Amino acid sequence: MEFDPLARDAPPPRHDLESDSELSEGEGEQGQAGPERTRSKVFVEPKIQVLGLSKKQAPLIVAVGETGESLLALTCPSLSESGSVLVDGEQEASVHVTAAATLVLLRPSHALSSKLASFPFVAAALLDALSPSSLVVIDEYTPQLYLSKDARPQDDPVRYLASSEHDTDPALRRYEAPNFITGLAAALLTAASASTTALPSMALLLPTSKPRPHPHFAAQHPSSAIQAHAEPIEAHLAETVSRQLKKWPGTDLPIEVESKKERTLTTFLDERRQRDRKNIAELAGSMYV
Repeated sequence: MEFDPLARDAPPPRHDLESDSELSEGEGEQGQAGPERTRSKVFVEPKIQVLGLSKKQAPLIVAVGETGESLLALTCPSLSESGSVLVDGEQEASVHVTAAATLVLLRPSHALSSKLASFPFVAAALLDALSPSSLVVIDEYTPQLYLSKDARPQDDPVRYLASSEHDTDPALRRYEAPNFITGLAAALLTAASASTTALPSMALLLPTSKPRPHPHFAAQHPSSAIQAHAEPIEAHLAETVSRQLKKWPGTDLPIEVESKKERTLTTFLDERRQRDRKNIAELAGSMYV
């Protein structure tokens, strides 16, 4: 029995008019309903805890990701941990209170990195818990993707983006439009600019040539992003950052810590990698169940 396209009470679907396929969108063979469309996941606001700290009106330095890890490992690897930041029960950052500033290493797990909508909540919770007097975010940029009317310099510089004009080190170069910052660094700068006190803020972006997987790819293939250690950075880049921090409200790297505790910067990083490897092992085991 032939199908009569005119025997309808409503116009035919657009799919029937523009496609050679005999099946309507969402229908299986012989007009039967096909599988239901995959529904988008409902976002659940993360539970964020900042532990072991009290509000302190001091400059806040947030080192993000592998670049932040490399910088701190080069300049102040023996920092003692004063507090931590938990997101949904997992430690995502270590906090170190020093004589001059509060230093945070924000090293997000692959689970958090894939939840881009959680970044503003993490940034807002961190600033609310610490109430800093100013903010410096240390992150990275990819020189090969940086857009500029000028020729690429022989040595890729540290670039900066500030909320207002500040005295800057001669080795720094401005991070100019149409380039823009994304990720946790962008969330922190946005939260600082949206605060009622107009928090002075600056981003220091170190060049990296290492390719980064897309957050969603890294979440589905976590082993692609796990390394035994972060790639080291060049000493002159760390020196540039240190000189610039001296020009920011009295901070510098390395910084003398106020107290010594058992947990250090490397303790948090080692635990992070152990958790990542454990999650991969559990994921691989569940595939064969």
